[in-house]
Amino acid sequence: MGHNSVGQGIGVSGSMSNRGWTILLIGAILLTGCRRPAQVKRASRPNGDSGQTELALSGEVVDGVRVVPVRAFSFDWAPNPVVIVAAESVKLVVRSDDTTHGIVIPDLEINEKLLPGQPVEIEFIAPEPGAYDFFCSVVCGWGHNSMTGYLLVLEEDGTGELGMAQPMPLREKPPQRQFVKDYRFEDLVPHLDWPDGSRSFESGQKLFVEMTCSKCHSMEGSDNLGGPNLARADLKLSRAELLREILEPSKRIDDKYRPWTFIADGRAIVGIILEHSDQHYLVQENLGEASAPIKIMSDDLEEEPSPAELSLMPAQLLSAMSIAEIQDLLAYVLAKGDPRHESYQGNTSGE
Repeated sequence: MGHNSVGQGIGVSGSMSNRGWTILLIGAILLTGCRRPAQVKRASRPNGDSGQTELALSGEVVDGVRVVPVRAFSFDWAPNPVVIVAAESVKLVVRSDDTTHGIVIPDLEINEKLLPGQPVEIEFIAPEPGAYDFFCSVVCGWGHNSMTGYLLVLEEDGTGELGMAQPMPLREKPPQRQFVKDYRFEDLVPHLDWPDGSRSFESGQKLFVEMTCSKCHSMEGSDNLGGPNLARADLKLSRAELLREILEPSKRIDDKYRPWTFIADGRAIVGIILEHSDQHYLVQENLGEASAPIKIMSDDLEEEPSPAELSLMPAQLLSAMSIAEIQDLLAYVLAKGDPRHESYQGNTSGE
């Protein structure tokens, strides 16, 4: 019977005039257009001298918990800032889109490694209203130093309105270099024959810090955890050899600095082994950042530790540099940080 009724309905619709169809179509469009969108709670925030800026709360509430998907990518976060409400339960689902990153929120004592394509869930109770910085803890390339973000925690005044006890201007991202070129070894070899006295010591020294080389390497003292002391007398490289090491850091990894992956208690830990016994491993995670080694008990391991085939040194450190800057950086490393080197011969300004 239901089948016949449906057939009759189709027959009636099929005999309807073109004018009737047009009226029905216009009515449907009007009804759809008049639907109210889902309500999104927003907060008005002062933004310097530009008046009020509206920010939507991040994520959505599921079973009483605010779930916020967060993407990490070279060299930023999305969303940024992450906007939440004080005292609510929060779950950040953080995922790296490209390479290994890390997320550290110092004020909340959160420190997690982010492997590509493997989401990490971070749960906490939102603290009191304010701004809480977070940053990438893994040296991930030339823009690492600018890979920062913050949690913006708002308060609810009981009427459903959001705000902060003390107005604070929205933060600006630190300046970030722009991509220049994905250099190959062959692209740069013709530029290695710079004449004596043509390079800038000050530029090379500045780039050594800015491009994150100093996170894992030093020019004095002993070897760092992340890499060798580049001023060592026994470390002798030609210009071409040094260039190859920077462009292809995974081609040859010293076992002393080879990263290992551990899976323990449902968490992935990537770092360099400092100490190993039958009972435990002592692993340094977040190379280049001030963090204590992690002690991993052998009984907590879910599988055998595996050595990584990729170096912890990023492969595209030169991609945001000009040819002249690359020459200055190479000259600084080859000079072992000595301004008296033949590449300078009194030239410290590069002019």
